[in-house]
Amino acid sequence: MKKPISRILGVLSLLLGTILILTGLSPLWQASPPPPEPTPSVSAEVPVTPTSELLDNFAPDTAVGELDRDVTASDADLNQRSVHLALGFATGGFGQDPVAQRAMSEIGQQFLSHLLVPGDTISMFGFEKKLGPAVWNLPFSSQSGPQIATLWGQLKPGEGGSDYNEAILNSLPNLHPQENHNTVLVLISPWDASQSASTDKVPPKFADLNSTVLQQYGLKRMPPFKITYHQKSGDLTRTVYLTFVLPTHFTSERLDLDRHVCLAKTTSNSPQLIPGAAAIPAGQEQVAEEAPHTNKPLVGIGFLLLILGVIFLLLPASSISKITLGIGSGSQDFYGPWRVGEEICRIVGGGLPVENGKRALQVSSAPPVVLAEIVQGASGPAVRSEHLITADGGQSGQSGYVLRKGPLQIVKIEGKSIPQAGLPPVPFSVSLEVTLS
Repeated sequence: MKKPISRILGVLSLLLGTILILTGLSPLWQASPPPPEPTPSVSAEVPVTPTSELLDNFAPDTAVGELDRDVTASDADLNQRSVHLALGFATGGFGQDPVAQRAMSEIGQQFLSHLLVPGDTISMFGFEKKLGPAVWNLPFSSQSGPQIATLWGQLKPGEGGSDYNEAILNSLPNLHPQENHNTVLVLISPWDASQSASTDKVPPKFADLNSTVLQQYGLKRMPPFKITYHQKSGDLTRTVYLTFVLPTHFTSERLDLDRHVCLAKTTSNSPQLIPGAAAIPAGQEQVAEEAPHTNKPLVGIGFLLLILGVIFLLLPASSISKITLGIGSGSQDFYGPWRVGEEICRIVGGGLPVENGKRALQVSSAPPVVLAEIVQGASGPAVRSEHLITADGGQSGQSGYVLRKGPLQIVKIEGKSIPQAGLPPVPFSVSLEVTLS
């Protein structure tokens, strides 16, 4: 039931904010000198991959197509499902080989400009023998640009070489592939070998990673994908190699808008990895100078009141701020509110350590694996799992099983766990008596 005081405060804030904004902007429509002659319009789209004088016949867009094919092979439709893209750049040659750096940056730019849309997640890092500067699990949007562009400027050559194997193994704990199952790791390097200082003369080929490690994360590694181009200076044929590590079974949230439609409707405002590319579209810098006589403090206060008005009006309709979740004989309170898709807590087996900051309920009789997650869905809290969920006598879909308030619900989770490295997976079946109040 809505509280009258919140509605009154909301309406008053909206009215007063509107009046202050109109008053502050009033000089814009008062009498003014004739406008200057119109200038040709400038496109708001920043050039995505300006051609380097040193590169010829270079087609970095094939990288996006190869990723799409590999994900499709995992029974996923990348056009409709979100993706967590983790780009790793081998920085060992950045100092001595600007042509290779340029080629790698153009490939990375293709992923940012022609693949990612709001709803996706981006991680990015440099690597040599160890991981370099990085950003992890950043929601991709227009606000993520400065952070990614700043990181690109921090990728400097260090000890040299490019140890693919260590880069994969060391990056996985930061990417949470067990939670998302839509994490695609892309390593970009001029070499098709895993290098180190002690074996520079005869670099070992990319070793087959411990399959048990990848299985524990539900991942697989694809063979290196090669892009060939011609370097005009020196008349050389050059290559860039991409190594994809992606889920065996790709699952993720559905995008609000199909990827191709979203890319076609938006201009490119993705962070720029191309050296010398403009960070802000031409002409945008003039916006603040075109209204020099407006009352900016008054306008600012007006916008603040508008925001407060919206908050007051939405307060009574906010999402559930507390749920009590019972598993068997035990129960625990969890406090929100939560956004749609946000994790409320997770259900784990006995003996599995809980990550710092994560809220969890433990089932001592279950194996030490993450059994399921309780997430805020559009219709209420829902159970989501990488394992098979059966509830109400039927199997749930990819979006999970929506919990009901009140009566006891039997949620059955079936899957396989790896009791010890090197041993075969062991099937398990856990029945949870769940109550939600």
